[in-house]
Amino acid sequence: FTFSSVFLDEIREYVYRSSYVFEEAFPARRVNTLYLDTIRSDNYTDNLTGLSNRSKTRLRWYTEKGKFYTDENTNFRLEVKLRKNFLGEKMVHEINLPNNLLCGSHIEFINYLIKNAPDHFKPFLTPCSEVVLGISYNREYYQSNSVDLRCTLDSDLIFWDPISGLMLEPEMKTGFYLMEYGVMEMKFDSDVYNIIANGFEPLFQIVSSGRHSKYSVGTGMIHR
Repeated sequence: FTFSSVFLDEIREYVYRSSYVFEEAFPARRVNTLYLDTIRSDNYTDNLTGLSNRSKTRLRWYTEKGKFYTDENTNFRLEVKLRKNFLGEKMVHEINLPNNLLCGSHIEFINYLIKNAPDHFKPFLTPCSEVVLGISYNREYYQSNSVDLRCTLDSDLIFWDPISGLMLEPEMKTGFYLMEYGVMEMKFDSDVYNIIANGFEPLFQIVSSGRHSKYSVGTGMIHR
């Protein structure tokens, strides 16, 4: 579900009042991501067309809410997000990065990931030749007490162009976009689907349900 940022407090109140009995599952934090793609933007194209079997490759790290920094204590995660029809899964590998690697060239960065990633990650990394997009946002985490249903609320969403350096202070770069919308996701295992498929409660007139990809929206803005 997407919504205007002005409704964030109202959306959060909805989550707390829902009959699914949501409670905060984890402290809110900042999610920072760099997306990799091929020179032909194959991952982006597959996502736009809704290809049944597709993937996205990214580097992710978490920071204090509202912060963008990285330092020697930052824990990085190399992730491949897989999609098969309506089901998704994620491969995750924690990886150490040299302090200056995020300020270097894209090729040097990708070659380092390929060299240090497990073998089952390499087929997704080897075709990649560019870091195409940076995304950062605040995320809140909620868990239902009545069914295995997780909810996340994303706000203060930022896209940036990593062409002039991969990261550190994206708000100082050109190609920096602060978005005025948020995203609410409901996440559940496949065996829960039949329980909740027809049970989502009405969200008034302030959200739009449907397929949404921050990666596709951000890449389209940066590289249009």
